[in-house]
Amino acid sequence: MADIAHAEKQFVAVTGGRGEIWTSPDGVTWTRQTSGTASHIYDITYAAGKFVAVGERDILTSTDTDIWEQRNKP
Repeated sequence: MADIAHAEKQFVAVTGGRGEIWTSPDGVTWTRQTSGTASHIYDITYAAGKFVAVGERDILTSTDTDIWEQRNKP
């Protein structure tokens, strides 16, 4: 895994793989989420009520870890 964050009773991991985002309520059982991108995602954090994932071409945000929105990267 490239990075992992924990907030709102949810673990969120990004693997560096092509758009891979994984979530887990307990750190044991993981579910792959649809990120909407095929670019590599390297970092994840949580702030101001949102998870924010950053990759080579994309910034993705989610408030619930199920729906990820692409943001323009400057």
